[in-house]
Parts: sequence; C-alpha cells; structure tokens
Amino acid sequence: MVCKKCEKKTSTVATADPSRPAGATRVIGENKLLTARARAAPYAKPGQNKGKVNTYGNKCIDCKQSVQQNNATRCQKCAYKTGLCAICGNMVLNTKRYKQSSK
Repeated sequence: MVCKKCEKKTSTVATADPSRPAGATRVIGENKLLTARARAAPYAKPGQNKGKVNTYGNKCIDCKQSVQQNNATRCQKCAYKTGLCAICGNMVLNTKRYKQSSK
C-alpha cells in the first residue's frame, strides 16, 4: 500500500533518459577522490540519510520480514493491515472497522 506521493517515486524506471545526451552529466577536471562521498553508495541501507530511517535495513519495521520495494519501511502485508504507506508511513486507509485476521 503506497500513497499518491510515493506512487510517483515507484513508477519511475531506472534507465537512462533518451532525450538527454550522454555527456551532459560528465564533469571535466573533476577530482574523483573528493566527490566519491557525494555519490550514492550502492550497499547503503535503504532510507539512509533521509527523514525516515529504517534501522532494520531491508526488513519490515513491524514483522522483520524482508521488503521488496526500494526505500520501503514496511512489507505489503503490514502496510495493508495498519493502513499506512509502506514508504513514508502516512495514513492511507482507515482500517478501524475492518475485520482482519492476525496471520
């Protein structure tokens, strides 16, 4: 379960933009030792250095199962059960009168 704001984040495809030239992002004369920290760390925990930090890494906050979505803090099962967005944690659905099992 994902809110409208986070749905835009998940709908983007991780490919190169065909309308942009390939050399537009390349910097000439850059010191790579100084700018290496500014680049994204491929093995960093999801959600790190953001407002909502998932201390469990790639695991759900509630049930500690592995999470499939990038930057998600809850699995789909726990997000639907609590009615919260899996990424940002905002209330998406009111589950007060829902009859849900505890499985």
